[in-house]
Amino acid sequence: PIRLRLQMARSSGFLGLFALQADGSVVRVLPSLGGDAVRLEGGREIMLPRPQDGEISSAPMPEVADNLEALVLLVSAVPFDPRKLAPMLGTRAEDSVRAGISLGAFLDRLAQLDLARSVLRVLPYQVRRDDG
Repeated sequence: PIRLRLQMARSSGFLGLFALQADGSVVRVLPSLGGDAVRLEGGREIMLPRPQDGEISSAPMPEVADNLEALVLLVSAVPFDPRKLAPMLGTRAEDSVRAGISLGAFLDRLAQLDLARSVLRVLPYQVRRDDG
């Protein structure tokens, strides 16, 4: 499982969490389903996923033993709708591959936001198939 501990230094913000998959496609991780951007309060720590979000996990692309992926965190000082940036991930790796949009399409949508009031962080990681 993937867990994140986040804290806004001073001001509050709104978070969208996305997965950049090994094939170059992007899916939304949080908010899940119909939810709004996750609210982050200045000076307060938050653990993700929250209980209402369900577990976040990753698996290699179908038919490979391991690959590189990344989580993309977008925090904005102004409210935004993460659902407009990328579709929700699937319940299995194969479903997420089918659901994903291209990185180019994601970046085009991202460019429509007020990025001067936003912070974008990319957290790369490697995932391996657990055959045992």
